[in-house]
Amino acid sequence: MHILTPPYILENYAAGCSSGVFPAVGLYVDVTGFTAMTDILLEHGQHGAEVMAQVIRQAFAPLISAVYEQGGWVAVHAGDSFTALFPIKEGVIGTAHRALTAAWRVQERASAEANYSTPYGEFYVTVKAGLALGEAQWGVIASQDQRRLVCYFSGSAVEGCAAAEHLACPGQVVVEMNFWKLVADWASAKEMGTYACIIGMPVELPISLPVVMPDFDISLAERFIPFDLLTQSYTGEFRQVVFLFVSLRQALDETGLQRFMQHVFELQDRYGGLLKLLFGDKGAHLLLIWGAPVAYENDLERALNFILELRAGCGIPVTGALTYRIAHAGFIGSELSEEYAGYGRGVNLAARFMIASGDGEIWLDEFAARKARADFEIDFYGQKAFRGFSQTQPVYLLRRRKEATEIAYYGELVGRRSELEKLAEFVQPLLHDQCPGALVVWGDAGMGKSRLVHEFIVQVRKPAFSGKNEFHTAHLPLVVLAQTDAILRMALNPFRYWLRRYFGISDVESAARNRSSFDNRLDDLISRTRDPRLA
Repeated sequence: MHILTPPYILENYAAGCSSGVFPAVGLYVDVTGFTAMTDILLEHGQHGAEVMAQVIRQAFAPLISAVYEQGGWVAVHAGDSFTALFPIKEGVIGTAHRALTAAWRVQERASAEANYSTPYGEFYVTVKAGLALGEAQWGVIASQDQRRLVCYFSGSAVEGCAAAEHLACPGQVVVEMNFWKLVADWASAKEMGTYACIIGMPVELPISLPVVMPDFDISLAERFIPFDLLTQSYTGEFRQVVFLFVSLRQALDETGLQRFMQHVFELQDRYGGLLKLLFGDKGAHLLLIWGAPVAYENDLERALNFILELRAGCGIPVTGALTYRIAHAGFIGSELSEEYAGYGRGVNLAARFMIASGDGEIWLDEFAARKARADFEIDFYGQKAFRGFSQTQPVYLLRRRKEATEIAYYGELVGRRSELEKLAEFVQPLLHDQCPGALVVWGDAGMGKSRLVHEFIVQVRKPAFSGKNEFHTAHLPLVVLAQTDAILRMALNPFRYWLRRYFGISDVESAARNRSSFDNRLDDLISRTRDPRLA
């Protein structure tokens, strides 16, 4: 069983509490070195993925244990980093001592196991850590049908420790000043303005506490994380993954966040995606992935439709950043706390895109742009430099989805005369105001079903249908295409497709232009309707 949601959240939500705040020390731990490892190991297929999963486990397990041994617990995983909280229940100084001890032990254990020997080479891993004193806010947001839940942590303890970590170099622990004042007579440090870098600790450190994990309610946990992930046996694999970061540049109160997330849940029902809601020193953002643990042929199209509809319909400015790369998808952490996530340059680049992009923009990498260009309007934005990438990266802007166009066929249809005659005979009752029923054309992929029906419709639309039977000009039928959608499997969606085209409604036109098209078509329909009541 994988513990992918903090037991603190599960216990409180089971007790009927969906939000809260408590004083705490926040610890942010960032582990670096896995991106380069991913680049090398993905060349070795599934065995490379297994080696990657093993190294990740070996690297994270002792770090997470150091947290739990001092009374803390991991609140948030974010790829190669995690945020731990140490709730202040009795004494703030004692809690500060334990949190600093955990950070120091994290660095000790990381230094002792910095080199990892594998069949494909030696890999080096380093750790940075930050500590801050403050408040931890938490919440659980439920979809309207209560089937899906998402949790989050925010507050000054969460944001402050991330800000402190950003000032640390590999192997260092940096603390913000309010925290440093609590431990200044206990540890030694070099002050850095409003922060301090810890350089020494007492010989006698707080002893480790016993780690006791509470009972795990899987029926509640699967409302946060799919059941298949909670019970998945294999630890990692290389997959083609879509990473989508969505940044909320506008601060939302609890009501606004609830309203926004309801829109996200609705889009998830249509397009899928594994969701995570994160808060940090850069505000609130979403991370969604497609392609893992379950992959579909149209994962990229699902993700692009998701962000376009979210931007258009959520009512607040959102910024999107999307990449489409091969990544190591699997579990990160230990048996005490885990996350299902993706490692690789794709997620790193998407995060850099999110930070650098302008309000309301959606940035794509070159692989996503190349694959999606046929169905979406995409512009080249330029070459840009990003931290962690030695070369500049091409950036593309996602504008909108292209209008669907009918397929054009060329050349003469050969060998389908009898089938065309059967279709013509079938629709004859329409001449006598009778319903002919339904006719299905089926066959293996590539047999020419669409071409056959297209040819029949072309002939039916002619004033005189040459063949075994004839339609006269006065009886020309109305032919509609109710196109299905492999992604939007919504009730009546094929009829929405037809009606929008019948009335000339376009996503790329203004509301006034669409209204004009609708009115013109409706006036024409009324003028040709002989029954005055129906008109």
